[in-house]
Amino acid sequence: MSPNLPDEDALALPPGHIVNHYQITRVIGKGGFGITYAAQDIHTGSELAIKELLPTAIATRHHDLSVSAHSQSLHDDFRWAIDSFIKEARTLAKFKHPHLVRMLEFFEQNGTAYMVMPYIQGDDIKGHVAAYGTFTEGQCLNILISLCDAVNTIHQAGILHRDIKPENIILEQSKQMPILLDFGASRNLVALKSQAITSIISPGYAPIEQYSTEAKYQGPWSDVYALASVAYFMLTGTPPPEAPDRNNALRHGKKDPCIPLLQLRKASPTLSNAIAHAMQMSERQRPQNARIWQDELRHIAAQIGPRAAKQQTNHQQTNHQQTTAPLKPNPNKAKPPVPHQPDRRSPSTVRQTTRHRKQKPVVLLSGIIFLLIGLITLGTYLGVKHYQQQNKNQTAKQTNTLKSETNHQTKTSESKQQQNQQDSTDNKNDLKPVSHSDIRQFVLDYYNDGKTGQQLKYYADYVNYFGKPSYPRNAIDTDSRNYNQRWPERNYTPGTNIHIDRASSHLYHTQTALQYEVSNGVESRTGKVLSKLSIGTKHNKPVISAINNEVLEEASVRYNAEAQKKDIVEFITRFIKAGNSDRGSILKQLDYYDKQVSPYYKIESATQDYIKKDLLKYAGKYNQRSYQITEAIRVKGAGRNTLTAFAVLHYRTRNTNSGKAYSGNLFNTYQITYHRGQPVITGVSSEPIE
Repeated sequence: MSPNLPDEDALALPPGHIVNHYQITRVIGKGGFGITYAAQDIHTGSELAIKELLPTAIATRHHDLSVSAHSQSLHDDFRWAIDSFIKEARTLAKFKHPHLVRMLEFFEQNGTAYMVMPYIQGDDIKGHVAAYGTFTEGQCLNILISLCDAVNTIHQAGILHRDIKPENIILEQSKQMPILLDFGASRNLVALKSQAITSIISPGYAPIEQYSTEAKYQGPWSDVYALASVAYFMLTGTPPPEAPDRNNALRHGKKDPCIPLLQLRKASPTLSNAIAHAMQMSERQRPQNARIWQDELRHIAAQIGPRAAKQQTNHQQTNHQQTTAPLKPNPNKAKPPVPHQPDRRSPSTVRQTTRHRKQKPVVLLSGIIFLLIGLITLGTYLGVKHYQQQNKNQTAKQTNTLKSETNHQTKTSESKQQQNQQDSTDNKNDLKPVSHSDIRQFVLDYYNDGKTGQQLKYYADYVNYFGKPSYPRNAIDTDSRNYNQRWPERNYTPGTNIHIDRASSHLYHTQTALQYEVSNGVESRTGKVLSKLSIGTKHNKPVISAINNEVLEEASVRYNAEAQKKDIVEFITRFIKAGNSDRGSILKQLDYYDKQVSPYYKIESATQDYIKKDLLKYAGKYNQRSYQITEAIRVKGAGRNTLTAFAVLHYRTRNTNSGKAYSGNLFNTYQITYHRGQPVITGVSSEPIE
């Protein structure tokens, strides 16, 4: 059970307190990892924002306003958090991007660390939607394209934001542009040391991989998911469902609770698909970085530009909102419509009106008659004005119609000339229409090129790829490279009967019984599937628009025992060496473990999350480590899916701070299973050797 934490307001520095040469004026933001203040530079008088590191899970403030760890056991964790905070600030200070908050200064004081940034006037995306309503498609695209450029900049420096959400995007008031704030990199690092991952995610905006402490699954694609989720909020006014809820529904064969924007009528098909593409559950199915998604958005912006501009104009007229809309209501402009409210007159005014109405009924009746006469007179006047205006409009309409007809005739003539030229070109292209024999040869070539990994050229730009809708070619390329690397030897043999169904003049469906055999020298798999292709045409050439397989014969698996022994010896050798401190992070060993390891040394069963924390704790305790294999690694059970390896090794560990050092010999036992052609450790135990 975690201890009760002090109230965050009690932890804040008081107004008037001076940190470095900045005087605190007020708190403008707070959370479990720190407090953000508005402050004034005592030298220049300029207003700035100061972010103070104060992770309440491991540290607290004392009466003298200093900050320290809750206990001596957490001292190293807090020191590590400070170092990570400063390292992040140092990196952010290098960025000079118009859509990234600038890092002006960073320093250590009061036992903790601080970042100094400009104080940006303006509302965040969430506040903007609350004040003005949802964004238009054109506005959304403009903001997303700008943010993609900013996010790509930090990705190229090896930094992930990890906390992109509406509250962390400010629409700057003077220059009217989005600025990305509040990087979550240090918070993620601190959380891995101290507390549950749920404390650092933003529900609805964090992708599924961010709910795990396994950082290897997080990458630029994680921030792309968050950007797309922000776009979903900008267009609907509500955050998308949380990633675990979506993931659970999809795993159980249920409908994704995240309703597509097109179905909600909140976006065009192209933008709806682009946002859905970036919000795929599997990180491999998303755009792999912000630059790729930015290119996709720019293409959409170019396509819908005129329509988006018209939509934006209409939106300005109804919601008083611009592409770079003011972040706070402008008193000189009409305000957004508000719900009906009761009369706000004082009670005395209401009572006086009621009493006056009871005492003077004749006056009231006279007033009503006078009002009716006025309305009749006004109606007559408006009727005459309307008739005069109607005549003017009719004359103008006839003039405009004549001009329109003249322009239409000119455009029609030009259009016919262009159409004739296009028809001529199309006729040349259609001289040899795609036939059944063309499709058959296309299918045979496709399977044959699978042997050499040259199948990418057969796909359309977006493919329904084994149940993944609108899967882009670049993602298919990544999947294919990984598959070909896992199985360097491949052979595909289609049956003699290729069934071809012509659905339309430009679409064919094919079905083929396909025998496959793949191998990596250690493991070989053979089986049979019913391969189903949908083939369209592009520039009179066939392209695959959909692909799926139906299992006809379960895969038969064989192992080359001698090759497997050699593979396991190399695998365990790499694993042991990855624990040496001169090889970098000890977390490299995590890649060798299965998701569940039973046993894990003295523990009956352990998840990767537990193993990760254990490795970090061990590395913190012994920052110098050396492991040397002293006897040949033995392998038992080669030729099977599951086998055992034994290793004898000599270890030396040392803590350079305390000077404590240990050495000895160990006899380790490893349970190993092959998953998709690759070995993973499913169990490990260790016994000391005297």
